Amino acid sequence: MAGPAPDLGSYLIVKHSTWKGKYKRILSIGAEGITTYNPSSLEVTNQWLYKHIINISPTLRNTAQNQVANEFQLSMYKRNKVDHMRFSSDHRTDIITKVLGHRAAFAQPLVDNLRCTGHKLSGQDGSKRSSVILLVTPRGVEQISTGAAGGGGCAGVTVAHYHYADIAALVP
Repeated sequence: MAGPAPDLGSYLIVKHSTWKGKYKRILSIGAEGITTYNPSSLEVTNQWLYKHIINISPTLRNTAQNQVANEFQLSMYKRNKVDHMRFSSDHRTDIITKVLGHRAAFAQPLVDNLRCTGHKLSGQDGSKRSSVILLVTPRGVEQISTGAAGGGGCAGVTVAHYHYADIAALVP
């Protein structure tokens, strides 16, 4: 990366290595990529530009005890081949959400986002309906204004972002 840029978030994580076992790292999410540090010495241990990252996703697997709910996988190009690294953190949803904010810069092109229309219910009894456009993105759902009265003014403007980490449920 070209010089230090302010980090958007830093997290204590555990790296899962098949040959070294599990060990702690600091994962920093920056404007241009992701960096991991040794927490004892703050030495840079790995660095990936977003243009080399293929994907970040939760890892859901069952163990003898229970489902591992805090693991995630980072997939990237390394020496012209695909490499996968597994990590775990209590802040998995925040990490994935922040990294997916840079999805447009990833190595593989972004598939078109799903766009659909719907209605937002408001009022104490939910009886007031206003038309909305919802755009499903890699890190959440965006509410886009329709330009209609009560729809947020100008058409096509992002009115709100709802990150998956903050969504309890989607109801049909």
